[in-house]
Amino acid sequence: MSFGSLGKIGLSSYKTYERWAFKVQLTNEGYFMEAMDKRTYEVHKELVRYDQMEEVVISKALNYIPNTTNIPLYTARYFVNVVLFIIWRDDSGERRVRNFTHSNKNDLDEWLEMFDQHNIPITVTDLDFRGVPTIKLLASIENVKRTTYKWDGKFHEIINVGTVTREKPLQYIMKK
Repeated sequence: MSFGSLGKIGLSSYKTYERWAFKVQLTNEGYFMEAMDKRTYEVHKELVRYDQMEEVVISKALNYIPNTTNIPLYTARYFVNVVLFIIWRDDSGERRVRNFTHSNKNDLDEWLEMFDQHNIPITVTDLDFRGVPTIKLLASIENVKRTTYKWDGKFHEIINVGTVTREKPLQYIMKK
């Protein structure tokens, strides 16, 4: 299996995450991802260079916090994360998307600063795309309204990454 086919089988599926171990980092060259198959120990690496990147889309992602109390009128709570979607062109010119979740506001600010230093446009949407199949992800992101964000060093103040909220998630609904 080539590394490119990982995106085609759906990185969003739980079975994929159960089988694969991922390491992602932003380097001076670009976005680097390493995936290891836990069964075969085969390692795949991919670098998306800054000059290949067209846009970074930031999406709010709320993770449900289960009720661990005996209180019957428990109000749902959610942990606030963001998902970064890097839209880029591979060496053959095909548009692709890579995504990953961020829950640490300091790391997020560092990543956004790096994208800004490399003149990568940053846009924001309130929609959560985590339920969208990988094969439809790029088209889904392209078809929603996004707000352009100008880096000011404090993105975590716009979306309170790493906090808890009672706000319900705004899921993206796919059109048939």
